[in-house]
Amino acid sequence: MRKVLPFINPDYFDGVYKGLFKEVTKFVAKYNKLPTLEAFKIELDEGNSLGEDNYRIATELLPNIFTAEKEDLDWLVDRTEAWCQDRAVYNAVMESITIIDGKHATMQKNAIPDVLSKALGVTFDTNIGHDYLENVDERYDFYHEKEERLPFDLDFFN
Repeated sequence: MRKVLPFINPDYFDGVYKGLFKEVTKFVAKYNKLPTLEAFKIELDEGNSLGEDNYRIATELLPNIFTAEKEDLDWLVDRTEAWCQDRAVYNAVMESITIIDGKHATMQKNAIPDVLSKALGVTFDTNIGHDYLENVDERYDFYHEKEERLPFDLDFFN
């Protein structure tokens, strides 16, 4: 949950699924855990944020969403990442079409590469650079390894 939730954008969802996602994230932010089926039904009843038609559809979907089966977490994270990447690219292409048609309120055509590169950059990888503490011994040995040198006419390079 904590591994994927920061990377999932509500814009990846449409209709009732967008409202359900917003309600789940609100619940997780408040209670720091996933809701049970009963707790989520109560939150939906009290929230009134979905609208009447979406509320009816949501209550029909809830038993399918809250299944008792436990999925393989690594597989589920990989599938979720792939889905988020697909949705981000789809949304970026649709936004690019809106920009090309001149219907976008704030962006011009020169913003399209940035929109697409943001979409292509969606990943759940939290590794942002070097881990200097990992493999310290091997790195020290590599840095202090004596190499065979080629002689140069300049003393500085020898």
